[in-house]
Amino acid sequence: MATKAKDRIAELIKLVSHHDQRYHGDDAPEIPDADYDQLKRELLRLEEAHPELVQPDSPTQTVGADPSTLFEPVEHRIPMMSLDNAFSQNELKAWAERARRRLAASGSRTHYRDEQTTGQQPLLVANEADDEIDDETSDREKGESTSVSATESEQTAAELGTLVCELKFDGLAVSLRYEDGKLTQAATRGNGRVGEDITANMLTLDSLPHRLSAGAPKILEVRGEVYMPLAAFETLNAQQEAQGKPRYANPRNTAAGSLRQKDPKITSSRCLAMWCYSVGEIQGGPKLDTHSATLEYLRHLGLPVNPETITVNSLSMAWEFIQHCQDIRHDLPYEIDGAVLKIDRLDLQQKLGTTSRSPRWAIAYKLPPEEQTTTLLDIHVSIGSKGKATPFAVLEPVFVGGSTVAMATLHNEDQVRAKDVRPGDTVVVRKAGDVIPEVLGPVLEQRPSDLSKWTFPSVCPCTHAKPLIRQDGDAAHYCCFESCPERLRGWIKHFAARNALDIEHLGEQRIRLFIKLGLIANIADIFSLNPGGFELLKELKYSTWATRLKDGTEIFLDTSLVAALSHLDTKNQHELLVSIQRLKHRPLAELLFALNIDGLGEVTAKIVAQAFPHLDEIAETSTQELLQINGVQAKMAEAIKAFFSSKENQTSLAKLRSAGVRLNNMPTSAKSENLLEHYDTPPVLPTSPSPHGRKLTSNQEQALQRVIRFIEGKGVGEQKAALLFHLGLIADFSDLFTLDVTQLDQYRELSWKTQLANGREHTLHADEIAHLASFAELSLSNLSQAIEKAKAQPLARLLVGLNIRHLGDTACEVLADAYETLDLIMKASAEELAQVEGIGPVIAASVCDFFQSQANREIIEKLRAAELSFTQHPSNNTQAEAPSETPSQTLAGTTIVFTGTLQRYDRETAAAAIKARGGKSTNSVSSKTTALVVGEKPGSSKLNQAQKLRIQILNEAEFEYLLDTGQLPPKPQQLK
Repeated sequence: MATKAKDRIAELIKLVSHHDQRYHGDDAPEIPDADYDQLKRELLRLEEAHPELVQPDSPTQTVGADPSTLFEPVEHRIPMMSLDNAFSQNELKAWAERARRRLAASGSRTHYRDEQTTGQQPLLVANEADDEIDDETSDREKGESTSVSATESEQTAAELGTLVCELKFDGLAVSLRYEDGKLTQAATRGNGRVGEDITANMLTLDSLPHRLSAGAPKILEVRGEVYMPLAAFETLNAQQEAQGKPRYANPRNTAAGSLRQKDPKITSSRCLAMWCYSVGEIQGGPKLDTHSATLEYLRHLGLPVNPETITVNSLSMAWEFIQHCQDIRHDLPYEIDGAVLKIDRLDLQQKLGTTSRSPRWAIAYKLPPEEQTTTLLDIHVSIGSKGKATPFAVLEPVFVGGSTVAMATLHNEDQVRAKDVRPGDTVVVRKAGDVIPEVLGPVLEQRPSDLSKWTFPSVCPCTHAKPLIRQDGDAAHYCCFESCPERLRGWIKHFAARNALDIEHLGEQRIRLFIKLGLIANIADIFSLNPGGFELLKELKYSTWATRLKDGTEIFLDTSLVAALSHLDTKNQHELLVSIQRLKHRPLAELLFALNIDGLGEVTAKIVAQAFPHLDEIAETSTQELLQINGVQAKMAEAIKAFFSSKENQTSLAKLRSAGVRLNNMPTSAKSENLLEHYDTPPVLPTSPSPHGRKLTSNQEQALQRVIRFIEGKGVGEQKAALLFHLGLIADFSDLFTLDVTQLDQYRELSWKTQLANGREHTLHADEIAHLASFAELSLSNLSQAIEKAKAQPLARLLVGLNIRHLGDTACEVLADAYETLDLIMKASAEELAQVEGIGPVIAASVCDFFQSQANREIIEKLRAAELSFTQHPSNNTQAEAPSETPSQTLAGTTIVFTGTLQRYDRETAAAAIKARGGKSTNSVSSKTTALVVGEKPGSSKLNQAQKLRIQILNEAEFEYLLDTGQLPPKPQQLK
């Protein structure tokens, strides 16, 4: 075991050191931060378990990477240290508890509350660096980090005093040296002891003062993070693309590379900025007792200090700050990857000291990673509503950015070629908040040698396989076939979208199904949906579906069972197996009742199980002995004896025994109690006659009933059990424990066919049949009403729905306001259209091309026949209200956040009202927020943050006052 650990430690030291050099030294990381964190944490755990194997050059004992030889070396008078990381609330509590214990051991009673994270350097280094791994770090391996209760953690926090909570910036750590207020030297962190001289480059930063304000100390070393603002990063990448050069990967690496340029002019052009968060060496100046006072002093001197920094008095408040960081992460104009907690009192920092690489008085909390590696399984092409062909990556599912990602965009052919990603590659996937997941590029070091480059397909992936065309000067390919089903699906989806005709109850699944069934072939057909079409849906819902396996076997299922099949993906297959596993650990009475012995109810089963504590004893007992049990009648005793005498049942029970099913009254193991539970609502047991009238035999029906009884109320679900039985995957209840659920995949991928009374056949996939099963009278009625309501939408909405290339939502409004009716737009020439402000020749030509198409003109006439409004201001007020005048921009420059439920507004309507008046609505509270509108059941995180930042809090009435007047109420209501 020790040999294996030694070998793995050596391997990890080599790996982590390599990636440290690539990240800190070369500014060219090869793996995402999350993968690096996993490697380093594994190394730390092994070293904690085997302290005798810790090497002095281990990355757990060092900081950063050796400085580059391109720049002059700079020795740090006080080492620039790194921070320990925490990845959970329990790890934060454990950090605080370790700090409390160390302070208590030093005989110091303190007043500190909470644990905290940071990306900053120690103000003082009071202790010599420890040569060995601290006892405090080994606590993590011992499990002490997860044993701190909420009460204990708050008590610990009270003993630690105030905590400073800061954002953890994703940039490059640097040190600035001011002498008599003048910037004389700037250096990178390097390996913590020696960095690189980047003075000339740092002098190009506009946000950095070359000379401090009056009152600066004789010597002041300031530490902080250099970063690239997101706007500057996007501008730089736009310049790269315009020059035909590849995009930069991320702001952090770009900032680091920009700062290490030999030519300061290049650095100057990159618009870098810096946040200062601590000091190193200091001579002179005022006496500072706390870290928070130090930050205020730096701010007073004119240095950039981040405004999101706060002080808190408890761990719970620090945790709220971390949640706040997650909320505002994507509203900030720069990137962060976590939060930093620091003990505020400098005397406590000095007593706690440091380890060989990090201060004990601070910790960095890492937010969920937004980049991860996974396998690129394949590259497919999707066709959009305007025919645009977009390549996308099919990925091995990976958790990134707070959700599981299985697909990611690749944009276009040029991007695929530039990134050189190939099916089979290990790739880096990025997902930031609500942003569409994106493949950043391959991990070339892990690429198999036999992978071929991917080539863009020449034809559309739909059944018609029409050519994909890329015009000169265009980055995208297009399918120009007007009847392309994929293009049609996208167009109808766009037509029904909220910003277009706003047809509720017509989502993508229904659109796909309606197209497949021939109910709609273009956008105009939506308004021709009639009761006859809905009758078809009802008939299909109650049909029986057939499919044929490769060996010729025919399978017949009704709609509900095919629906159940479609839902049994990999995750649900796992949950099914877990539910079956739980069946092994039932009390004997439940098992006895589940065997479905004739006449044996739940109460009697409990009585029998109490008399005979093992199933084998019940099987071997005589009828006379059974009759001695109070409550067991002669007929019941005979039924029990007959059941256990049956050779078929004996075979089934033998299978149960070999599968490890519990047959006695022993207590359920703790392990079995911790298994995942997944309960279905038991439906009425379906029967499955085939189109040819074939039904289950009497024996099969009995066997199925036994299966149903056996799993009753135990999470398997009657529908799933019936499905397994009809597919032939089980023939008896005992077969559940040898079930191979992966066999379900072959059925899920098949097409299923049905024949209606009129002789017409329909073929659908399992997921389409599942959606068919969800139709109800009410949903169809709601759809009909939504379609009727859509007829009265104003012209601008109709133009959006027509999905004319280059014509965006704003241009639709401009065109509709200028011409008032669709007929006038159709009659206008390209030259006339181009004269409209905001349209221009490209949009004008596209609009003319659209209306000159005969197919499109036919659709327009169908829409006219369906009585859609072709005017910007429909006159029929019973169907739709004429749009009101645009409100004046009274809220320009304001940012409003909502929490809780409002009585007279939904969230979208309220946000739209703000936007219409020139304001902005965001999802999180920050220092830029103007007001927080609070409804019923507000979220505590937003409310607490608003109160901390002293942001005005409004109720619904005050919100309406704001809308009406454009001013905040003079006497804001503060919630208690």
